[in-house]
Amino acid sequence: MSNSGFQAAMSILSHVYFAPILGRLIRARVPDLLAGEAVRSAELANQAGLHPLSTVRALRALTAFGVFREVAPCTFVKVKLRACFGMHPAVSGITRCSPLRNSF
Repeated sequence: MSNSGFQAAMSILSHVYFAPILGRLIRARVPDLLAGEAVRSAELANQAGLHPLSTVRALRALTAFGVFREVAPCTFVKVKLRACFGMHPAVSGITRCSPLRNSF
């Protein structure tokens, strides 16, 4: 398999695996709970009604994709959308995803 074929396969697998995890966190309002300051994963799990160990594992997995950032052991913040896309002119004015937020 070529390098680009391998990368494409890994991209598909990661989307298939991580999309349900991200969807569950969105339905549990985790991004809203992380809207301000850093929050410990145990407190976040309690507020969202999620399993504490599963929550920290999910947040750490999504940290690799730039969705969240672990600022201290088991303490996370949400990464702004603009930071995920860099300063590309097409998205530089976007600060929130409110139209999509309630559709999950």
